[in-house]
Amino acid sequence: SMAAEDLKTVACAAIDRAQADLQRVSDAIWKKPELGFEEQEAHVQLTSILKDYGFQVDENYIFDTAFRARAGGDEKGIHVALLCEYDALPDIGHACGHNLIAEAGMQIK
Repeated sequence: SMAAEDLKTVACAAIDRAQADLQRVSDAIWKKPELGFEEQEAHVQLTSILKDYGFQVDENYIFDTAFRARAGGDEKGIHVALLCEYDALPDIGHACGHNLIAEAGMQIK
């Protein structure tokens, strides 16, 4: 298994490689704020990038605007879940920063 510092290096390198794509998604979500349970465009943006990076994506997972994305197999070991928010607030859009939370939640493999 990898040491913590090695994992950090690998994670930072993956984020650096995906930086332009992550920024594009964040900007798209920022430009089209959608209220909770109405995030149709954000859903498309987020699920598309995850598919592009090889994740298995279950769209409309339980809710129309929710999804589940998985990477790797079903082998035993550590499993990690990342949750992200991408809804906006009425009248103020993404002043809450959920577009950035969504970007951070992508954690491209």
